[in-house]
Parts: sequence; C-alpha cells; structure tokens
Amino acid sequence: SSLGMSENYIRFPDKERRNESVLGIGFGGQQGHERLWIDGGDDFTKGRKMEMCSTYLRGSFGPTEDEFHIKRLQIWGFGSSEALVLQQEVRDREDKFIERSKKVDPSAFFGEGQSINENPDKMMMDWMSTKRKQ
Repeated sequence: SSLGMSENYIRFPDKERRNESVLGIGFGGQQGHERLWIDGGDDFTKGRKMEMCSTYLRGSFGPTEDEFHIKRLQIWGFGSSEALVLQQEVRDREDKFIERSKKVDPSAFFGEGQSINENPDKMMMDWMSTKRKQ
C-alpha cells in the first residue's frame, strides 16, 4: 500500500546509459534509501531492505537484518511489443540528447559573427585575471 509522500515505486538505474554510479533495482524511497534494493554490482546476489520509506507504508520484510543474500532471482516483464517500441523511442531520444549535449556550437555560445576574443565573457575573465595578478 502506498504512503503517498513520493511516487518512486520502482527504479532501475542504468549505469551505462544514464551515467549513474550504481546498478540495481530499487523499490520505494529515494536513491540510496530505497525500501528494497537489489544490488546489480554483484550480479544481483545482494540486497538490503528498510522497514519504512517515503513511498510505501511501514512493514517488515522478514528477518531483522537489513542486508541479505539472494540465492535465486526471477524477474518478469509485462507489456506488449508496442510498449517495447515506445521504450526504445525514449532511449533513442535520450541518446540524441546526450550526444547533442556533448557538442558545443561556437556560434550559439559566442553569438553570430563573434570570435572568442570578442566575447564579453572572455573580456570579463581577462579583466578578472589581470586584477588578481596586481
């Protein structure tokens, strides 16, 4: 049952695609404080749990230890082939955005017809560096 403070029902950080520092599956809570976390760093063989979080109502998941070892893990996916196509479209858009953000267009940065030497920001930086040297 939902607590309603946040809507982080399930999270699957993708280390390669989103440049996140962790890989795994999280349920509830916030990053680093998930109600249930299955760590992908060790081939999904370790996990941790919390008694409460900002997403789900308080409750116990079994033994008192917060960390546990996973013997078997079975993951099911639901959705049609249409959902898979939509998911791929989202990934393609994200990839385009990431590639575009890696490139700097000098004309957009400096303005049409401006060189780096004519840029007001460069002039300000030059002025600040001469002030520090004095």
